[in-house]
Amino acid sequence: MGWADVPWLLLVGLAAVEAGAALGVVIALRRRRAPPLADAECPRATVIVALRGADPFLQDCLQAAMRQDYPDYQVLAIVDRADDPSWPTLNKIAAEAPPGRLRADVLRSPGATCSLKCSSLVQAIGQLDEACELVALLDADCVTHATWLRELAAPFADA
Repeated sequence: MGWADVPWLLLVGLAAVEAGAALGVVIALRRRRAPPLADAECPRATVIVALRGADPFLQDCLQAAMRQDYPDYQVLAIVDRADDPSWPTLNKIAAEAPPGRLRADVLRSPGATCSLKCSSLVQAIGQLDEACELVALLDADCVTHATWLRELAAPFADA
């Protein structure tokens, strides 16, 4: 081993230190996780999904959203256009969902100064039920696990 190996050894050493620090952060965050909420503690929630096009994960996304271990929530989907290719999947999932769980609407007034997604979010916020206490945003390419919404709501329980 000569002087030419020193930069590589330093690089490996720094990488090991960084990996250790990252592991420490992950462990600390896992320890600070809020305890799971009991059903009575769960605030009324709405999950907003802005849709455009038939994302390859859309069906999985919506099915996972329908299977949340959460007592009182609905999913509100705002679709860019009436002829958007996401409608068949959305209608199929809505037909299989519990009544009132999935609500869908077409984007009525795209904003001149913001994106279609932002316009969809603005419309969805305007359509929130007065009883809604928690809003979660979900992208069509995200497939959530069953306790996602409950874990998301936990830090807000004391608020």
